[in-house]
Amino acid sequence: MKYFKIGNYILLATCILHLMGHFSENTPSNDTERQMMELVNTYTMDLGGGIHRTMMDLFKGFSLFYSLFLMTLFLFNYRVMVFFGDQRDFMKKWAVSVFSVLIVGTALSFVYFFWPPIIFILLATLFTGISISKI
Repeated sequence: MKYFKIGNYILLATCILHLMGHFSENTPSNDTERQMMELVNTYTMDLGGGIHRTMMDLFKGFSLFYSLFLMTLFLFNYRVMVFFGDQRDFMKKWAVSVFSVLIVGTALSFVYFFWPPIIFILLATLFTGISISKI
C-alpha cells in the first residue's frame, strides 16, 4: 500500500506543479516566439456550430482539464484507500486499473510532453506498478 500512496501523492504533486506552470506568465524570448504567441493568442478558428476559439483557448482548456484529471484520479485513489484499503483483492484490482490508465498516459507523455511532466507521470506509473506486486 505504501507504493500506491507514493504514486498517488506524485499525481497530486504533478497537478499542483502543472497548475503553477499553467498560471505562470510565458514571455517570448525572441521575434519568432513573439510572432507565434501573437498568432496563438489572436487567430481564431471556426470549430463549427458557431464556436470560434484561438489555439491558446484550446491549449488552456486542455491544460486545465489535465489538472482536473490528475486531481480527480488522486481523490478517487485516496477515497478508495480510505474505504477499501484493507481489502487486498479489491485494492490490487484497483491498482491494476489505475496502472493501465497511467501506462497510456505515460506513452502519450513521451510523444507530446517535455521532461518534467514525463518524469512525474513516469514516477507515478512506476510506483503504482510496483504497488501491484506489494499489495
